[in-house]
Amino acid sequence: MKPPNVIFDNRWGRFVLRAYSVADDPRASDALIAVRIQRQEPLLLRFVEALNKLELSPQQREIAVGLAKGSSNRELAESMGVSMNTVAYHVKQLFMKLDSHDRQQVIAKVLAENIGPAT
Repeated sequence: MKPPNVIFDNRWGRFVLRAYSVADDPRASDALIAVRIQRQEPLLLRFVEALNKLELSPQQREIAVGLAKGSSNRELAESMGVSMNTVAYHVKQLFMKLDSHDRQQVIAKVLAENIGPAT
């Protein structure tokens, strides 16, 4: 049987609370319980944390986050205030540094750098 749980969101993220009995008789009025609090990390946050482990320029980081969000080169150029050629250059440099051939491969390789349990 799965332990009872509660999920709630607040400004610090999403949390899952699970209750476990630590008493011999869990139905007793004075039974002790343990509560496990687990913060669930959004995928984009894990992506950004994984980027910190890579040696990338600030522009390449910004491009990588844009790719993870699904932004087009035009959208990236507008948000960064640069030309589409500049965005294309940074995308190409990012592909080369991560030995990737497309956007999905970049995202997968960056996330592969973030070793640890996904929650």
